[in-house]
Amino acid sequence: MQIPTMTIKWNQILILCSFFLFISANALYGQSLYFDIYKGEDKIGGITVEKTVDEQGVHYAANSEAEFRVIFKNRLTSLTAASFEDNKLTQAVSKIILNDNIREYNTTKKEGKDYHYTQHEEESFTKEEAPFLFSTVMMYYEEPVGIEKVFSENYQVLCDLKKIGPHSYELALPGGKINHYFYENGRLVEIKVFRTFVDLSFKLSEQA
Repeated sequence: MQIPTMTIKWNQILILCSFFLFISANALYGQSLYFDIYKGEDKIGGITVEKTVDEQGVHYAANSEAEFRVIFKNRLTSLTAASFEDNKLTQAVSKIILNDNIREYNTTKKEGKDYHYTQHEEESFTKEEAPFLFSTVMMYYEEPVGIEKVFSENYQVLCDLKKIGPHSYELALPGGKINHYFYENGRLVEIKVFRTFVDLSFKLSEQA
């Protein structure tokens, strides 16, 4: 499995997306979930989440699309994906597009004892890290019982996770950003997203 680390081009993005479609098509089994995105009482978009298992490991991918207004109307799409082998993160990608402009495109790949990171169009570096065992996209499917650190595919750092109630957790992201996760019977039912200019709620759809 290869994640591109060169200068970002649209054909690379298409290849990457096609790769995750290939995983889904060739998986030994897969599970799909759908979350509705709300701003207040208004439904503004949705998230399609996939978990697939094949001979290479377990793969998670979340594709979202939303339209919202903060002074002006905005259209936001994103892809977050991660692969695990023997319960260890082997690679991850986060891509965010706002109004057809790439805002973030970060990749992470395990290479021996190191993780190789690329950020945006230019920065690339390698760090020796203990294997990451849990990531944000994984939280759509796995309740993080006993987990205190979660790897962010977008920020490429470990983030603090704490329990705030029965089957409820708070994830502290860089920049003071906070997410709350709520589970019922081990199944994620809602994420509350708190940001400076907008608060959102991702609710498990009845069609899931």
